[in-house]
Amino acid sequence: MSGKQTFKLVLIALIFSLSVLIVLPEIPLIVDSDYLILNSSIGGMQIKLPGSKEGEVLDLNEFKKGSGIGESKKLLFELKNKDLENKQEVISKLLSVTQKRLKLSGVSDFKVNQESEDKISVTIPPFEDSDRINSIVTGSGKIIFRTVKNPEDWSQDKFQNFYLESDRWQDTDINENDVQGFVNVMDQTGVYKMQIVFTKEGRQKFYDLAGKNIGLPIAVYVSNFDYPFIMPMIGENILDNTDMDPAVTNTYPQYIIDDYNLQLKNPLPVDISATETVQVPPVMGSDFIEKYAKAFFIGMLFISVYFLLKFNVRGLVFSYSLLLSVLIYLAISKLLSIPIGTQMFLSLILVMGIVTYIGNAVHTKIKKDVISGIPFEISFNQIFVKDKNAISYPSMLVLGLSLILYFISSGFAKTFYLSIFAGMLAVVVFYSFLFPNLLWAFKGGEKGREK
Repeated sequence: MSGKQTFKLVLIALIFSLSVLIVLPEIPLIVDSDYLILNSSIGGMQIKLPGSKEGEVLDLNEFKKGSGIGESKKLLFELKNKDLENKQEVISKLLSVTQKRLKLSGVSDFKVNQESEDKISVTIPPFEDSDRINSIVTGSGKIIFRTVKNPEDWSQDKFQNFYLESDRWQDTDINENDVQGFVNVMDQTGVYKMQIVFTKEGRQKFYDLAGKNIGLPIAVYVSNFDYPFIMPMIGENILDNTDMDPAVTNTYPQYIIDDYNLQLKNPLPVDISATETVQVPPVMGSDFIEKYAKAFFIGMLFISVYFLLKFNVRGLVFSYSLLLSVLIYLAISKLLSIPIGTQMFLSLILVMGIVTYIGNAVHTKIKKDVISGIPFEISFNQIFVKDKNAISYPSMLVLGLSLILYFISSGFAKTFYLSIFAGMLAVVVFYSFLFPNLLWAFKGGEKGREK
């Protein structure tokens, strides 16, 4: 066996080991005996995300469980004004706005329902941020600019008092009708700032207001929240370029800015408030994952037996390649935070189906060629060199298409396309690397070259 082939087999072994470590939950390894003392663990890795400002980590201890698979959280909301005459019409609009907001926010797994004549609910899996969902759902989409009520009371050392006490402010005529949204921009010094994008009339109103409040803060309240979203000081050079929208120093992550923008563009028909959060037991049952795993591995066992009976010992090569492909798919899914749910089950079945089809077609072709007197090397070269585009092109097409659809979709479809992307990535690795190298190593010799 050549050194190049040996390196590839070592690489396959490393891929197998790494995939197992990613897929495994944290398993304690504790030994206390006369010969060995061990207090460690395996699996459940935590990976620090590069470029993370707050030291965020990717927790690989467990797979995320989608709604219906694991316990869910049901968030309840009610109308603030319960004396409305057209409650059903309002509730219908509220359900539509809530559904649209959650889709646009990137929340992939949720259910919006009407609970009573004045209540709605949002059911989410436990890994979703309840506080963020509450903010997205209850935010009115309104904006109001406020100025200091008594300018003589203002001083820089009272910044916190003004921030916390809303009665120190007075409303102006600048509201959500004058603002198009908030965007992150980079100034000439390379510092990111948040720009308030006004309408033409709104920009003029803002600069007129700013000119009267130089040296004072202006508070921007959004979605009826108790505290200002931003509270910038108005500097003396504020009127130097009134054709540009103003920008302020930004300390908010991008998702918060995006959430406020979608609230602004999709305002609530009436004000609502969050009431309580209740736990919902798994719809599929607490042991569904265990049952599915057993059925899945029984299916893999039957496939392996089929290949072993039909293609003799060479069928074991496919069986190991299949197992490794599934492990790679699960590892990719965990790294991409794809929750266990319908999308993952469908894509996993897709991976099994495509890999089994390719394996059966390849082995059948090789077996037929060998029986006809064609050397294994020539048959192998024909399949994996000359004719490889017959499988690799469609696989790469589906891989690229699923990635494009992921970026332009939302909700259930977004997670589904990401699952398909992970599945097709595992298929590409199987066909272009795992299967041919293991098959060739089992045969021995050097790979036939195209003539």
